[in-house]
Amino acid sequence: MDAQALEIRNLTYRMFVELGRAPAADETAVAAGLSRSDLDTVWAELHDAHALVLNPATCEIRMANPFSAVPTAYRVRAAERSWYANC
Repeated sequence: MDAQALEIRNLTYRMFVELGRAPAADETAVAAGLSRSDLDTVWAELHDAHALVLNPATCEIRMANPFSAVPTAYRVRAAERSWYANC
């Protein structure tokens, strides 16, 4: 994983925490100062490295362990906030 991919991974996780949901690709691209196409390329690299999981139909985040972008029966709780988690 190169420096840019690590930076985008950290940004993606930070946005997940701050937003309380998975960040959309468009808003992550803006926050990163990248085009949507460039973000898609980095997210695909992170997906291939198992750093996050993308929805193949939309190229949006489905999972960034321990966070889930889709509702589950499991919750992560920290600092009086909560997020969906994977099993």
